[in-house]
Amino acid sequence: MTWSRRKWLLGMAASSSMGGSAQDRVAFHYEAVFSPNALRWYTRFPLLVTGGVLSAEQTRKLRDGGPRLLAYEWSTGLYPGEPASHREWERQVRSRKGWLLSEVPSGGGSAAPNRSAYWYDFGNPDLRAGRTRWLAQLLNQSSYEGFFFDTVGSEQLPANMQAAFSKRWPGLSYDACQGQFLGELRRLIGPKKLIFLNQGYRHAAELLPHADMDLTESYFTGIEGPRTRFRAWQDDRAPWESIRVPMEKLVLPAAKRFPNVRFVHVNYATPESAGPAARYSWAVSRLWDHTGYLMVPQRAELEQDPIYFNETGAPAETAWEQEGSVVSRLFEHGIVAMNSSAQPGKIQRTGTLVPAGPDGFFFPRRAAG
Repeated sequence: MTWSRRKWLLGMAASSSMGGSAQDRVAFHYEAVFSPNALRWYTRFPLLVTGGVLSAEQTRKLRDGGPRLLAYEWSTGLYPGEPASHREWERQVRSRKGWLLSEVPSGGGSAAPNRSAYWYDFGNPDLRAGRTRWLAQLLNQSSYEGFFFDTVGSEQLPANMQAAFSKRWPGLSYDACQGQFLGELRRLIGPKKLIFLNQGYRHAAELLPHADMDLTESYFTGIEGPRTRFRAWQDDRAPWESIRVPMEKLVLPAAKRFPNVRFVHVNYATPESAGPAARYSWAVSRLWDHTGYLMVPQRAELEQDPIYFNETGAPAETAWEQEGSVVSRLFEHGIVAMNSSAQPGKIQRTGTLVPAGPDGFFFPRRAAG
């Protein structure tokens, strides 16, 4: 059936609710203080990742809105002198012999551009024990529900720090040692607290046994210079730059091996394309029955889109179907589709016309024909 953009938008708003996979919805916001508008938006999500453990006042306001709170933690190291909440931890780390791979800060790896950091030595059992105690104390003092550990894995270390670990611990695997740390943390904080990793699927055997959630970044959309790049579903000329190949080669094998780990896909966009990018990213995530979130650096207010609150229900098909530039999947309450083309498309098996893209869509069952 013909389904115009205007009718699609009206249908999307009418079908919005907190049903379906509502417990999986997660948002990210790293500001220290949430504006009233931000409070209204981010507390609509059952899970919220903040930039650390926030002040008691901000934590109370967020918790009053209902979400479970997860605190950002950089997994592999720390920057000298910040954040203020971690200065006592930094003092402890720097005063203990062998807790760092180098006493001198080093740049590269997953450190921010033009910044140097101290890098943890996860081969050291005292470091692992000390950090798990510190993190457990943070949870107990803050009433947060868990941690989001950014950029896990040995490839996040600068080359000189990788070499330092190998020299200090010949025969040991950094990833296995980081997995030991996560396992020790799990035992200390218990099964009800959440451990959310970024890119744990790259070392699934070592890291995912201890995780509740795992993340990909920029697999569907990303910022390249002044523009948003919408990845094609499949690109035979550059397969690893498309959506399908990294998902099928890296993420899905880990998801199959660890079915209890929930996968989340964070993507990025410039302000000019925030709406289509949010919908595109959401739709692609749902094609695999995962969840996702679109971040707009420096313009977080543009992240707000009703697409997140559609009730899709459970998948009604075993997998997605591709028809030209349109990829879609039937769900209990409607059709999820993405169109990577600037031309309209059609879902032949339902007769549903899909507006031009790149964009993502949800056609409620009553409108999906």
